[in-house]
Amino acid sequence: MSFFKNVLATITGIFVSFILLFFLAVIFVASSSSQPEPYIRNGSVLKISLSGALTERSVEDPFAELFNPGGSSALSLENFRSNIHKATSDERINGIWLDLGFLGSSWSGLHEVHGLLTEFKSTGKFIYAYIGDMGANEASYYLATTADSIFAQPEAMLEFDGFYISREFYKNAFEKFGVTADVITSGPYKSAADSYRRENFSEGDREQLTVLLTQFSEGFKEAVTAYSGISGEELDAFMNALPTLQASSAYERGLIDGFMQPFEFQAMMVEKTGTSKLEEVSFARYAKVSGSSAGLDDASGKEIAVVFMEGPIMPQIAEDIFSMGSQTITYEPFAKIFDDLEKDENVGAVVLRVNSPGGAVTTSEILRARIKKLSESKPVVVSMGSVAASGGYYIAMGADTVFAESKTITGSIGVVMAKLSVEELLTETLGISVDEVKTHTNADWMTLERSLTNEQRQGLTNDLMVTYDNFLSLVADARGLEKEYVHQHAQGRVWSGHDAQEIGLIDGVADLNQSIAIAAEMAELESWKVTRYPTQKNFLETLLESSSKQARSAVIQLLNVSEDQTKLIRSIRSVNKPGTYSILPYEITVN
Repeated sequence: MSFFKNVLATITGIFVSFILLFFLAVIFVASSSSQPEPYIRNGSVLKISLSGALTERSVEDPFAELFNPGGSSALSLENFRSNIHKATSDERINGIWLDLGFLGSSWSGLHEVHGLLTEFKSTGKFIYAYIGDMGANEASYYLATTADSIFAQPEAMLEFDGFYISREFYKNAFEKFGVTADVITSGPYKSAADSYRRENFSEGDREQLTVLLTQFSEGFKEAVTAYSGISGEELDAFMNALPTLQASSAYERGLIDGFMQPFEFQAMMVEKTGTSKLEEVSFARYAKVSGSSAGLDDASGKEIAVVFMEGPIMPQIAEDIFSMGSQTITYEPFAKIFDDLEKDENVGAVVLRVNSPGGAVTTSEILRARIKKLSESKPVVVSMGSVAASGGYYIAMGADTVFAESKTITGSIGVVMAKLSVEELLTETLGISVDEVKTHTNADWMTLERSLTNEQRQGLTNDLMVTYDNFLSLVADARGLEKEYVHQHAQGRVWSGHDAQEIGLIDGVADLNQSIAIAAEMAELESWKVTRYPTQKNFLETLLESSSKQARSAVIQLLNVSEDQTKLIRSIRSVNKPGTYSILPYEITVN
Protein backbone atom coordinates (compact mmCIF):
# COMPACT_ATOMS: atom_id res chain seq x y z
CA MET A 1 0.00 0.00 0.00
CA SER A 2 2.85 2.39 0.84
CA PHE A 3 4.25 1.87 -2.67
CA PHE A 4 1.05 3.10 -4.30
CA LYS A 5 0.89 6.04 -1.87
CA ASN A 6 4.43 7.02 -2.85
CA VAL A 7 3.63 6.71 -6.56
CA LEU A 8 0.46 8.79 -6.13
CA ALA A 9 2.37 11.42 -4.18
CA THR A 10 5.07 11.57 -6.85
CA ILE A 11 2.53 11.97 -9.67
CA THR A 12 0.71 14.67 -7.68
CA GLY A 13 3.99 16.47 -7.12
CA ILE A 14 4.79 16.34 -10.81
CA PHE A 15 1.35 17.68 -11.69
CA VAL A 16 1.62 20.56 -9.23
CA SER A 17 5.14 21.34 -10.42
CA PHE A 18 4.02 21.62 -14.02
CA ILE A 19 1.18 23.93 -13.07
CA LEU A 20 3.67 26.21 -11.34
CA LEU A 21 6.08 25.99 -14.26
CA PHE A 22 3.24 26.83 -16.62
CA PHE A 23 2.49 30.09 -14.84
CA LEU A 24 6.18 30.90 -14.48
CA ALA A 25 6.66 30.43 -18.21
CA VAL A 26 3.63 32.59 -18.96
CA ILE A 27 5.07 35.39 -16.82
CA PHE A 28 8.52 34.95 -18.35
CA VAL A 29 7.39 35.00 -21.97
CA ALA A 30 4.89 37.81 -21.38
CA SER A 31 7.71 39.95 -20.02
CA SER A 32 10.18 39.00 -22.76
CA SER A 33 7.76 39.29 -25.69
CA SER A 34 7.54 43.04 -25.26
CA GLN A 35 11.30 43.51 -25.39
CA PRO A 36 12.59 45.54 -28.37
CA GLU A 37 15.01 44.20 -30.97
CA PRO A 38 18.47 43.64 -29.43
CA TYR A 39 20.85 46.56 -29.70
CA ILE A 40 24.15 45.56 -31.33
CA ARG A 41 27.18 47.77 -30.68
CA ASN A 42 29.90 48.50 -33.21
CA GLY A 43 32.85 46.12 -32.98
CA SER A 44 30.71 43.23 -31.72
CA VAL A 45 31.68 39.57 -31.92
CA LEU A 46 29.07 36.89 -32.70
CA LYS A 47 29.66 34.04 -30.24
CA ILE A 48 28.47 30.62 -31.42
CA SER A 49 28.48 27.83 -28.83
CA LEU A 50 28.93 24.61 -30.80
CA SER A 51 27.49 22.06 -28.39
CA GLY A 52 24.35 19.97 -28.24
CA ALA A 53 22.31 18.99 -31.28
CA LEU A 54 22.33 20.91 -34.54
CA THR A 55 18.77 20.58 -35.86
CA GLU A 56 17.11 21.72 -39.08
CA ARG A 57 14.74 24.18 -37.38
CA SER A 58 14.80 25.57 -33.86
CA VAL A 59 11.68 25.19 -31.76
CA GLU A 60 10.84 27.81 -29.18
CA ASP A 61 10.48 25.92 -25.89
CA PRO A 62 9.24 28.11 -23.01
CA PHE A 63 10.55 25.68 -20.39
CA ALA A 64 13.98 25.44 -22.03
CA GLU A 65 14.17 29.22 -22.38
CA LEU A 66 13.03 29.68 -18.79
CA PHE A 67 15.76 27.47 -17.30
CA ASN A 68 18.48 28.05 -19.92
CA PRO A 69 18.11 31.54 -21.44
CA GLY A 70 19.94 31.85 -24.73
CA GLY A 71 20.85 28.16 -24.65
CA SER A 72 21.52 25.81 -27.53
CA SER A 73 17.86 25.58 -28.55
CA ALA A 74 18.63 28.24 -31.17
CA LEU A 75 21.39 26.12 -32.72
CA SER A 76 19.67 25.16 -35.96
CA LEU A 77 20.50 25.23 -39.65
CA GLU A 78 17.64 27.66 -40.15
CA ASN A 79 19.21 30.13 -37.71
CA PHE A 80 22.70 29.51 -39.09
CA ARG A 81 21.59 30.47 -42.59
CA SER A 82 19.89 33.61 -41.29
CA ASN A 83 22.49 34.67 -38.72
CA ILE A 84 25.56 34.19 -40.92
CA HIS A 85 23.82 35.95 -43.82
CA LYS A 86 23.06 38.90 -41.54
CA ALA A 87 26.46 38.93 -39.86
CA THR A 88 28.23 38.92 -43.22
CA SER A 89 26.70 42.28 -44.18
CA ASP A 90 26.34 43.71 -40.66
CA GLU A 91 29.04 46.35 -40.22
CA ARG A 92 28.58 46.14 -36.45
CA ILE A 93 29.83 42.53 -36.41
CA ASN A 94 33.62 42.34 -36.70
CA GLY A 95 34.00 38.59 -36.40
CA ILE A 96 32.88 35.26 -35.00
CA TRP A 97 33.93 33.40 -31.87
CA LEU A 98 33.42 29.64 -32.22
CA ASP A 99 33.10 28.24 -28.70
CA LEU A 100 33.78 24.55 -29.37
CA GLY A 101 32.04 21.75 -27.51
CA PHE A 102 30.59 18.30 -28.14
CA LEU A 103 28.33 18.80 -31.12
CA GLY A 104 25.92 16.28 -32.59
CA SER A 105 24.86 16.73 -36.21
CA SER A 106 24.38 15.06 -39.55
CA TRP A 107 27.28 15.33 -41.98
CA SER A 108 25.19 17.31 -44.44
CA GLY A 109 24.35 19.84 -41.72
CA LEU A 110 28.00 20.25 -40.77
CA HIS A 111 28.98 20.57 -44.41
CA GLU A 112 26.45 23.35 -44.96
CA VAL A 113 27.54 25.29 -41.85
CA HIS A 114 31.18 24.87 -42.88
CA GLY A 115 30.30 26.51 -46.20
CA LEU A 116 28.44 29.36 -44.50
CA LEU A 117 31.37 30.11 -42.20
CA THR A 118 33.80 29.95 -45.11
CA GLU A 119 31.66 32.46 -47.00
CA PHE A 120 31.61 34.76 -43.97
CA LYS A 121 35.37 34.63 -43.63
CA SER A 122 35.86 35.44 -47.33
CA THR A 123 34.56 38.95 -46.63
CA GLY A 124 37.68 39.72 -44.60
CA LYS A 125 36.07 39.36 -41.19
CA PHE A 126 37.78 37.09 -38.66
CA ILE A 127 36.84 33.76 -37.10
CA TYR A 128 38.62 32.40 -34.02
CA ALA A 129 37.86 29.11 -32.28
CA TYR A 130 38.38 28.14 -28.66
CA ILE A 131 38.22 24.81 -26.83
CA GLY A 132 37.31 25.44 -23.21
CA ASP A 133 36.91 23.22 -20.17
CA MET A 134 34.00 21.30 -21.77
CA GLY A 135 36.25 19.86 -24.48
CA ALA A 136 35.36 19.30 -28.14
CA ASN A 137 34.79 16.53 -30.66
CA GLU A 138 35.39 16.03 -34.38
CA ALA A 139 32.10 17.66 -35.40
CA SER A 140 32.84 21.03 -33.78
CA TYR A 141 36.54 20.79 -34.75
CA TYR A 142 35.47 20.32 -38.39
CA LEU A 143 33.66 23.66 -38.22
CA ALA A 144 36.67 25.20 -36.47
CA THR A 145 38.81 24.47 -39.55
CA THR A 146 37.18 27.59 -41.07
CA ALA A 147 38.83 29.74 -38.40
CA ASP A 148 41.94 31.88 -38.60
CA SER A 149 43.31 30.09 -35.52
CA ILE A 150 42.21 27.47 -33.00
CA PHE A 151 43.19 27.82 -29.35
CA ALA A 152 42.52 25.66 -26.31
CA GLN A 153 42.57 25.83 -22.55
CA PRO A 154 45.80 24.00 -21.49
CA GLU A 155 44.01 21.02 -19.91
CA ALA A 156 41.17 20.83 -22.45
CA MET A 157 40.07 17.65 -24.19
CA LEU A 158 39.74 17.07 -27.92
CA GLU A 159 38.27 13.85 -29.30
CA PHE A 160 40.04 13.06 -32.55
CA ASP A 161 39.75 9.34 -33.17
CA GLY A 162 37.55 8.72 -36.22
CA PHE A 163 33.92 7.84 -36.85
CA TYR A 164 31.64 4.87 -36.44
CA ILE A 165 28.04 3.75 -36.84
CA SER A 166 26.51 1.38 -34.32
CA ARG A 167 23.18 -0.38 -34.13
CA GLU A 168 21.48 -2.61 -31.58
CA PHE A 169 20.38 -6.11 -32.56
CA TYR A 170 17.68 -7.97 -30.60
CA LYS A 171 17.77 -11.44 -32.15
CA ASN A 172 19.39 -13.18 -29.17
CA ALA A 173 17.19 -11.36 -26.68
CA PHE A 174 14.10 -12.29 -28.68
CA GLU A 175 15.18 -15.94 -28.70
CA LYS A 176 15.63 -15.93 -24.92
CA PHE A 177 12.09 -14.69 -24.45
CA GLY A 178 10.53 -16.77 -27.20
CA VAL A 179 9.86 -13.93 -29.65
CA THR A 180 10.32 -14.57 -33.37
CA ALA A 181 10.40 -12.16 -36.30
CA ASP A 182 9.33 -12.80 -39.86
CA VAL A 183 11.11 -10.24 -42.05
CA ILE A 184 10.74 -9.84 -45.82
CA THR A 185 12.75 -7.29 -47.80
CA SER A 186 13.15 -6.19 -51.40
CA GLY A 187 16.91 -6.55 -51.52
CA PRO A 188 20.17 -7.17 -49.65
CA TYR A 189 20.58 -3.52 -48.67
CA LYS A 190 17.13 -2.99 -47.16
CA SER A 191 18.04 -3.48 -43.52
CA ALA A 192 15.28 -1.65 -41.65
CA ALA A 193 14.16 -4.77 -39.75
CA ASP A 194 17.57 -6.44 -39.37
CA SER A 195 17.60 -5.63 -35.65
CA TYR A 196 14.84 -8.21 -35.15
CA ARG A 197 16.44 -11.10 -37.04
CA ARG A 198 20.24 -10.64 -36.95
CA GLU A 199 23.09 -10.38 -34.45
CA ASN A 200 25.18 -7.98 -36.57
CA PHE A 201 25.26 -5.98 -39.79
CA SER A 202 24.53 -7.89 -42.98
CA GLU A 203 27.16 -7.88 -45.74
CA GLY A 204 25.05 -5.52 -47.84
CA ASP A 205 24.44 -3.12 -44.96
CA ARG A 206 28.11 -3.14 -43.95
CA GLU A 207 29.09 -2.45 -47.56
CA GLN A 208 26.87 0.61 -47.99
CA LEU A 209 27.71 2.01 -44.55
CA THR A 210 31.42 1.60 -45.20
CA VAL A 211 31.12 3.61 -48.42
CA LEU A 212 29.26 6.42 -46.63
CA LEU A 213 31.62 6.52 -43.65
CA THR A 214 34.64 6.58 -45.96
CA GLN A 215 33.21 9.55 -47.86
CA PHE A 216 32.47 11.39 -44.62
CA SER A 217 35.93 10.65 -43.26
CA GLU A 218 37.61 11.84 -46.46
CA GLY A 219 35.63 15.09 -46.35
CA PHE A 220 36.68 15.63 -42.74
CA LYS A 221 40.34 15.00 -43.51
CA GLU A 222 40.26 17.33 -46.51
CA ALA A 223 39.04 20.17 -44.29
CA VAL A 224 41.67 19.44 -41.62
CA THR A 225 44.41 19.23 -44.25
CA ALA A 226 43.35 22.57 -45.76
CA TYR A 227 43.55 24.16 -42.30
CA SER A 228 46.66 22.52 -40.86
CA GLY A 229 48.66 21.35 -43.87
CA ILE A 230 48.80 17.85 -42.38
CA SER A 231 48.41 15.13 -45.03
CA GLY A 232 45.53 12.68 -45.04
CA GLU A 233 47.94 9.81 -44.39
CA GLU A 234 49.30 11.56 -41.28
CA LEU A 235 45.76 12.22 -40.04
CA ASP A 236 44.91 8.55 -40.46
CA ALA A 237 48.01 7.70 -38.44
CA PHE A 238 46.92 10.11 -35.69
CA MET A 239 43.46 8.57 -35.49
CA ASN A 240 44.84 5.00 -35.49
CA ALA A 241 47.50 5.70 -32.85
CA LEU A 242 47.22 5.26 -29.09
CA PRO A 243 44.02 7.21 -28.30
CA THR A 244 44.25 10.39 -26.27
CA LEU A 245 41.93 13.24 -25.35
CA GLN A 246 44.68 15.65 -24.37
CA ALA A 247 44.68 18.97 -26.24
CA SER A 248 48.44 19.04 -25.69
CA SER A 249 48.71 16.05 -28.02
CA ALA A 250 46.61 17.87 -30.61
CA TYR A 251 48.98 20.85 -30.33
CA GLU A 252 52.05 18.66 -30.84
CA ARG A 253 50.44 17.24 -33.96
CA GLY A 254 49.64 20.69 -35.35
CA LEU A 255 45.86 20.45 -34.99
CA ILE A 256 45.56 23.53 -32.78
CA ASP A 257 47.62 26.71 -32.69
CA GLY A 258 48.25 27.31 -29.01
CA PHE A 259 46.98 27.49 -25.45
CA MET A 260 45.15 30.29 -23.69
CA GLN A 261 43.11 30.66 -20.57
CA PRO A 262 39.58 31.96 -21.26
CA PHE A 263 40.42 35.49 -20.10
CA GLU A 264 43.50 35.52 -22.33
CA PHE A 265 41.43 34.44 -25.33
CA GLN A 266 38.88 37.17 -24.58
CA ALA A 267 41.67 39.76 -24.36
CA MET A 268 42.91 38.63 -27.78
CA MET A 269 39.38 39.05 -29.18
CA VAL A 270 39.24 42.61 -27.80
CA GLU A 271 42.52 43.34 -29.56
CA LYS A 272 41.20 41.92 -32.83
CA THR A 273 38.07 44.08 -32.70
CA GLY A 274 40.01 47.24 -31.87
CA THR A 275 37.60 48.10 -29.08
CA SER A 276 38.14 48.83 -25.40
CA LYS A 277 36.14 45.80 -24.23
CA LEU A 278 34.63 42.67 -25.68
CA GLU A 279 31.13 43.25 -27.10
CA GLU A 280 29.84 39.69 -27.21
CA VAL A 281 26.55 38.78 -28.93
CA SER A 282 25.10 35.32 -28.39
CA PHE A 283 23.81 33.30 -31.33
CA ALA A 284 20.29 33.15 -29.86
CA ARG A 285 20.21 36.91 -29.26
CA TYR A 286 21.44 37.71 -32.75
CA ALA A 287 18.67 35.52 -34.20
CA LYS A 288 16.24 38.22 -33.02
CA VAL A 289 18.00 40.95 -35.02
CA SER A 290 16.12 41.94 -38.17
CA GLY A 291 17.71 41.72 -41.58
CA SER A 292 17.10 45.40 -42.28
CA SER A 293 19.02 46.54 -39.17
CA ALA A 294 21.87 44.23 -40.26
CA GLY A 295 22.08 46.06 -43.56
CA LEU A 296 20.09 43.67 -45.74
CA ASP A 297 17.52 44.90 -48.21
CA ASP A 298 13.91 44.09 -47.40
CA ALA A 299 12.67 41.18 -49.50
CA SER A 300 9.96 41.97 -52.00
CA GLY A 301 7.99 40.30 -54.76
CA LYS A 302 6.15 37.00 -54.80
CA GLU A 303 6.73 34.35 -52.17
CA ILE A 304 8.88 31.25 -52.35
CA ALA A 305 7.23 28.91 -49.85
CA VAL A 306 9.68 26.61 -48.06
CA VAL A 307 7.86 23.65 -46.52
CA PHE A 308 9.84 21.68 -43.92
CA MET A 309 8.91 17.99 -43.95
CA GLU A 310 10.74 16.29 -41.07
CA GLY A 311 10.49 12.91 -39.36
CA PRO A 312 9.19 9.42 -40.20
CA ILE A 313 6.27 9.28 -42.63
CA MET A 314 3.34 7.73 -40.81
CA PRO A 315 -0.47 7.56 -40.78
CA GLN A 316 -2.12 9.82 -38.23
CA ILE A 317 -2.23 7.78 -35.02
CA ALA A 318 -2.97 8.62 -31.41
CA GLU A 319 0.04 9.27 -29.19
CA ASP A 320 0.80 7.76 -25.79
CA ILE A 321 3.57 8.24 -23.23
CA PHE A 322 6.02 6.24 -25.33
CA SER A 323 5.53 8.54 -28.33
CA MET A 324 7.49 11.29 -26.53
CA GLY A 325 5.92 13.85 -28.87
CA SER A 326 8.20 12.74 -31.71
CA GLN A 327 7.93 14.68 -34.95
CA THR A 328 6.33 12.81 -37.85
CA ILE A 329 5.14 13.55 -41.37
CA THR A 330 1.44 12.79 -41.73
CA TYR A 331 -0.89 13.56 -44.62
CA GLU A 332 -3.57 15.81 -43.14
CA PRO A 333 -1.41 18.74 -41.91
CA PHE A 334 0.61 18.90 -45.13
CA ALA A 335 -2.46 18.50 -47.33
CA LYS A 336 -3.83 21.64 -45.67
CA ILE A 337 -0.57 23.51 -46.33
CA PHE A 338 -0.49 22.37 -49.97
CA ASP A 339 -4.13 23.38 -50.46
CA ASP A 340 -3.39 26.89 -49.18
CA LEU A 341 -0.23 27.25 -51.28
CA GLU A 342 -2.00 25.99 -54.38
CA LYS A 343 -4.73 28.64 -54.05
CA ASP A 344 -2.41 31.49 -53.06
CA GLU A 345 -1.59 33.46 -56.22
CA ASN A 346 1.14 35.33 -54.35
CA VAL A 347 3.15 32.10 -53.99
CA GLY A 348 5.34 31.77 -57.06
CA ALA A 349 7.06 28.47 -56.24
CA VAL A 350 7.38 25.88 -53.50
CA VAL A 351 10.52 24.28 -52.07
CA LEU A 352 10.09 21.14 -49.99
CA ARG A 353 12.88 20.68 -47.45
CA VAL A 354 12.77 16.93 -46.81
CA ASN A 355 14.45 15.38 -43.78
CA SER A 356 12.96 11.90 -43.46
CA PRO A 357 14.16 8.29 -43.20
CA GLY A 358 10.88 7.17 -44.77
CA GLY A 359 7.99 5.24 -43.28
CA ALA A 360 4.64 3.87 -44.39
CA VAL A 361 4.35 3.32 -48.13
CA THR A 362 0.66 4.20 -48.13
CA THR A 363 1.23 7.61 -46.56
CA SER A 364 4.26 8.20 -48.80
CA GLU A 365 2.15 7.53 -51.89
CA ILE A 366 -0.63 9.89 -50.80
CA LEU A 367 1.89 12.65 -50.14
CA ARG A 368 3.70 12.04 -53.45
CA ALA A 369 0.42 12.27 -55.36
CA ARG A 370 -0.54 15.48 -53.54
CA ILE A 371 2.89 17.01 -54.26
CA LYS A 372 2.51 16.02 -57.91
CA LYS A 373 -0.85 17.80 -58.03
CA LEU A 374 0.71 20.92 -56.49
CA SER A 375 3.44 20.87 -59.15
CA GLU A 376 0.77 21.20 -61.84
CA SER A 377 -0.03 24.74 -60.64
CA LYS A 378 3.43 26.08 -59.75
CA PRO A 379 7.07 24.92 -59.68
CA VAL A 380 7.90 22.48 -56.87
CA VAL A 381 11.53 21.80 -55.96
CA VAL A 382 12.73 19.26 -53.39
CA SER A 383 15.75 20.18 -51.27
CA MET A 384 16.98 17.10 -49.40
CA GLY A 385 18.51 17.70 -45.99
CA SER A 386 20.50 15.28 -43.86
CA VAL A 387 18.48 12.24 -44.95
CA ALA A 388 15.76 11.79 -47.54
CA ALA A 389 15.71 8.06 -48.08
CA SER A 390 13.16 5.31 -48.66
CA GLY A 391 9.78 7.01 -48.19
CA GLY A 392 11.60 10.35 -48.01
CA TYR A 393 12.90 9.71 -51.53
CA TYR A 394 9.49 8.35 -52.58
CA ILE A 395 7.61 11.58 -51.84
CA ALA A 396 10.28 13.58 -53.70
CA MET A 397 9.19 11.88 -56.91
CA GLY A 398 6.13 14.15 -56.98
CA ALA A 399 8.25 17.29 -57.48
CA ASP A 400 9.47 18.89 -60.70
CA THR A 401 13.12 18.94 -59.65
CA VAL A 402 15.07 17.18 -56.89
CA PHE A 403 18.27 18.45 -55.29
CA ALA A 404 20.32 17.07 -52.42
CA GLU A 405 23.40 18.21 -50.59
CA SER A 406 26.61 16.31 -51.30
CA LYS A 407 26.52 14.63 -47.86
CA THR A 408 22.77 13.86 -47.90
CA ILE A 409 21.83 10.23 -47.34
CA THR A 410 19.25 9.31 -49.95
CA GLY A 411 18.04 6.47 -52.14
CA SER A 412 17.21 3.32 -50.17
CA ILE A 413 14.62 2.50 -52.83
CA GLY A 414 13.01 -0.59 -51.39
CA VAL A 415 10.44 -1.93 -48.98
CA VAL A 416 10.34 -4.13 -45.91
CA MET A 417 7.65 -6.03 -44.07
CA ALA A 418 8.05 -7.55 -40.63
CA LYS A 419 5.82 -9.45 -38.25
CA LEU A 420 6.66 -10.41 -34.69
CA SER A 421 5.27 -13.44 -32.90
CA VAL A 422 5.22 -14.29 -29.18
CA GLU A 423 3.77 -17.78 -29.67
CA GLU A 424 6.82 -19.53 -28.18
CA LEU A 425 6.94 -17.06 -25.29
CA LEU A 426 3.33 -17.81 -24.40
CA THR A 427 3.35 -21.57 -24.86
CA GLU A 428 6.89 -22.66 -23.95
CA THR A 429 8.06 -20.03 -21.45
CA LEU A 430 4.89 -18.89 -19.73
CA GLY A 431 2.78 -21.98 -20.24
CA ILE A 432 -0.11 -19.98 -21.69
CA SER A 433 -2.19 -21.64 -24.36
CA VAL A 434 -4.22 -19.69 -26.89
CA ASP A 435 -7.32 -21.07 -28.56
CA GLU A 436 -9.64 -19.40 -31.02
CA VAL A 437 -12.63 -19.74 -33.25
CA LYS A 438 -12.31 -18.31 -36.76
CA THR A 439 -14.29 -18.16 -39.96
CA HIS A 440 -11.43 -18.49 -42.46
CA THR A 441 -7.98 -20.05 -42.62
CA ASN A 442 -5.91 -16.88 -42.39
CA ALA A 443 -8.14 -14.73 -40.20
CA ASP A 444 -5.52 -14.72 -37.42
CA TRP A 445 -2.31 -14.41 -39.42
CA MET A 446 -1.47 -10.88 -38.19
CA THR A 447 -1.90 -11.57 -34.47
CA LEU A 448 1.06 -11.62 -32.09
CA GLU A 449 -0.01 -15.01 -30.79
CA ARG A 450 0.60 -16.81 -34.10
CA SER A 451 3.69 -17.33 -36.27
CA LEU A 452 3.32 -17.19 -40.03
CA THR A 453 2.85 -20.41 -41.97
CA ASN A 454 4.84 -20.94 -45.17
CA GLU A 455 1.79 -20.02 -47.25
CA GLN A 456 1.16 -16.86 -45.24
CA ARG A 457 4.79 -15.83 -45.57
CA GLN A 458 4.52 -16.30 -49.33
CA GLY A 459 1.47 -14.07 -49.31
CA LEU A 460 3.43 -11.30 -47.56
CA THR A 461 6.30 -11.78 -50.02
CA ASN A 462 3.93 -11.36 -52.96
CA ASP A 463 2.52 -8.17 -51.43
CA LEU A 464 6.00 -6.77 -50.85
CA MET A 465 7.16 -7.47 -54.41
CA VAL A 466 4.08 -5.74 -55.83
CA THR A 467 4.87 -2.64 -53.75
CA TYR A 468 8.55 -2.76 -54.69
CA ASP A 469 7.71 -3.08 -58.38
CA ASN A 470 5.41 -0.07 -58.10
CA PHE A 471 8.21 1.88 -56.40
CA LEU A 472 10.62 1.04 -59.23
CA SER A 473 8.08 2.07 -61.88
CA LEU A 474 7.40 5.31 -60.07
CA VAL A 475 11.09 6.25 -59.89
CA ALA A 476 11.74 5.18 -63.48
CA ASP A 477 8.89 7.35 -64.73
CA ALA A 478 9.79 10.37 -62.58
CA ARG A 479 13.50 10.25 -63.35
CA GLY A 480 13.24 9.18 -67.01
CA LEU A 481 15.21 5.99 -66.39
CA GLU A 482 14.83 2.36 -67.40
CA LYS A 483 13.13 0.27 -64.74
CA GLU A 484 15.89 -2.36 -64.73
CA TYR A 485 18.51 0.37 -64.27
CA VAL A 486 16.61 1.69 -61.24
CA HIS A 487 16.46 -1.84 -59.81
CA GLN A 488 20.23 -2.20 -60.13
CA HIS A 489 20.69 0.89 -57.96
CA ALA A 490 17.76 0.20 -55.66
CA GLN A 491 17.28 -2.95 -53.53
CA GLY A 492 17.33 -0.72 -50.47
CA ARG A 493 20.81 0.72 -51.05
CA VAL A 494 21.60 4.17 -49.64
CA TRP A 495 23.68 6.71 -51.52
CA SER A 496 25.30 10.03 -50.70
CA GLY A 497 23.89 13.05 -52.53
CA HIS A 498 27.05 13.21 -54.64
CA ASP A 499 26.69 9.59 -55.76
CA ALA A 500 22.92 9.91 -56.23
CA GLN A 501 23.56 12.65 -58.77
CA GLU A 502 26.12 10.50 -60.57
CA ILE A 503 23.61 7.67 -61.10
CA GLY A 504 20.69 9.95 -61.95
CA LEU A 505 18.54 9.60 -58.82
CA ILE A 506 18.54 13.39 -58.31
CA ASP A 507 18.99 16.41 -60.58
CA GLY A 508 21.95 17.97 -58.85
CA VAL A 509 23.79 18.96 -55.68
CA ALA A 510 22.54 22.16 -54.06
CA ASP A 511 21.85 23.49 -50.59
CA LEU A 512 18.57 25.01 -49.49
CA ASN A 513 19.42 28.59 -50.49
CA GLN A 514 20.57 27.45 -53.92
CA SER A 515 17.38 25.39 -54.31
CA ILE A 516 15.30 28.47 -53.47
CA ALA A 517 17.13 30.47 -56.14
CA ILE A 518 16.53 27.72 -58.70
CA ALA A 519 12.83 27.61 -57.78
CA ALA A 520 12.64 31.38 -58.29
CA GLU A 521 14.27 31.00 -61.69
CA MET A 522 11.76 28.32 -62.64
CA ALA A 523 8.96 30.69 -61.63
CA GLU A 524 10.65 33.52 -63.58
CA LEU A 525 10.94 35.72 -60.48
CA GLU A 526 13.55 38.48 -60.36
CA SER A 527 12.88 39.25 -56.69
CA TRP A 528 11.14 37.24 -54.01
CA LYS A 529 10.65 36.78 -50.31
CA VAL A 530 10.77 33.48 -48.44
CA THR A 531 7.99 32.19 -46.21
CA ARG A 532 8.32 29.06 -44.11
CA TYR A 533 5.83 26.30 -43.31
CA PRO A 534 4.59 24.82 -41.07
CA THR A 535 4.36 28.17 -39.32
CA GLN A 536 5.78 28.29 -35.83
CA LYS A 537 3.21 27.49 -33.16
CA ASN A 538 1.91 30.33 -31.05
CA PHE A 539 3.00 30.68 -27.46
CA LEU A 540 0.10 28.75 -25.90
CA GLU A 541 0.44 25.83 -28.36
CA THR A 542 4.18 25.66 -27.77
CA LEU A 543 3.77 25.85 -24.03
CA LEU A 544 1.21 23.05 -23.95
CA GLU A 545 3.34 20.88 -26.23
CA SER A 546 6.42 21.52 -24.12
CA SER A 547 4.63 20.73 -20.87
CA SER A 548 3.21 17.55 -22.43
CA LYS A 549 6.73 16.39 -23.38
CA GLN A 550 8.00 17.18 -19.90
CA ALA A 551 5.12 15.23 -18.34
CA ARG A 552 5.76 12.21 -20.59
CA SER A 553 9.44 12.31 -19.70
CA ALA A 554 8.63 12.46 -15.99
CA VAL A 555 6.32 9.45 -16.20
CA ILE A 556 8.91 7.50 -18.22
CA GLN A 557 11.49 8.20 -15.53
CA LEU A 558 9.00 7.20 -12.84
CA LEU A 559 8.52 3.86 -14.63
CA ASN A 560 12.32 3.53 -14.88
CA VAL A 561 12.21 3.01 -18.65
CA SER A 562 15.30 4.10 -20.58
CA GLU A 563 15.27 6.05 -23.84
CA ASP A 564 16.50 3.00 -25.77
CA GLN A 565 13.69 0.94 -24.30
CA THR A 566 11.07 3.49 -25.35
CA LYS A 567 12.50 3.42 -28.88
CA LEU A 568 12.24 -0.38 -28.92
CA ILE A 569 8.67 -0.24 -27.61
CA ARG A 570 7.68 2.24 -30.33
CA SER A 571 9.45 0.19 -32.99
CA ILE A 572 7.87 -3.13 -32.01
CA ARG A 573 4.45 -1.54 -31.68
CA SER A 574 4.60 -0.01 -35.17
CA VAL A 575 6.24 -2.90 -37.01
CA ASN A 576 3.57 -5.38 -35.97
CA LYS A 577 0.77 -3.38 -37.54
CA PRO A 578 -0.27 -4.54 -41.03
CA GLY A 579 1.51 -2.41 -43.61
CA THR A 580 4.50 -2.08 -45.88
CA TYR A 581 7.34 0.22 -44.90
CA SER A 582 10.04 1.98 -46.83
CA ILE A 583 12.30 3.29 -44.12
CA LEU A 584 15.94 3.75 -43.17
CA PRO A 585 16.81 2.00 -39.88
CA TYR A 586 19.44 4.35 -38.55
CA GLU A 587 20.39 7.99 -38.18
CA ILE A 588 23.97 8.77 -39.10
CA THR A 589 25.31 11.60 -36.99
CA VAL A 590 28.75 12.90 -36.16
CA ASN A 591 29.30 13.07 -32.39
